[in-house]
Amino acid sequence: MAKTQINIRMDDETAEMARQAAETRRIPVNEYVEQLIRSDNERVRAVFMAAAQEVLDEYGDLIDELEGETGS
Repeated sequence: MAKTQINIRMDDETAEMARQAAETRRIPVNEYVEQLIRSDNERVRAVFMAAAQEVLDEYGDLIDELEGETGS
């Protein structure tokens, strides 16, 4: 997979926390940051999908009925 370089700025304390966390995991800081971003996005996606499922569970019959009325 191709990699794109980006630059981020953070305060010294946060940068040191990132370095220590990456070192503990024995991975480079960029890989640690990548894992954090992926994890956050997966969590957001899971929350969205759960909410969408709740809407379908609650209103699915109504949605089907409305689609039937419009001929969709």
